Amino acid sequence: MRIGGPHTSKLTRLRPGTRVVAEGPCGGLVAAAGWAGPVTLIAGGVGITPLRALFATASCAEGSISLIYRAHETADIIFRSELEHIAAHRGGKAHFLVGGRDDPRNDLSASSLTRLCPELPLSRVFVCGPPGYTNAIRASLDSLDIPGRRVRSESFHL
Repeated sequence: MRIGGPHTSKLTRLRPGTRVVAEGPCGGLVAAAGWAGPVTLIAGGVGITPLRALFATASCAEGSISLIYRAHETADIIFRSELEHIAAHRGGKAHFLVGGRDDPRNDLSASSLTRLCPELPLSRVFVCGPPGYTNAIRASLDSLDIPGRRVRSESFHL
């Protein structure tokens, strides 16, 4: 199992004392300041990791940030208490979907997603999870005619 990008595995080969340059967040899941509309974050499994920071900091309209987080089992939900605290602090919502992809409660259709987050069609949307999950979410967002410029997603491979 490989965790991280192609350069992460090279870190184990660095010798003590090697100078390195570290950068801050980059990629598709960085939220620019100034957005005054709703924000919806949709995570699958460990895809919650980058979205947790965005849930706490993303610029949005007052009380209009929502999170949908799906995991296979309740024990797989990481950061749950933090996410619930952030939701309460920001006046947002956190939805936890638990179970397999075939479970009707975990339907990723446009109608199910908008039932959970009615502001979704007007939202800036961030998605992170395994490729099949992010592809399913992107298809649902496309069917809602959410402009691509308002959608950012990343997939990971384990």
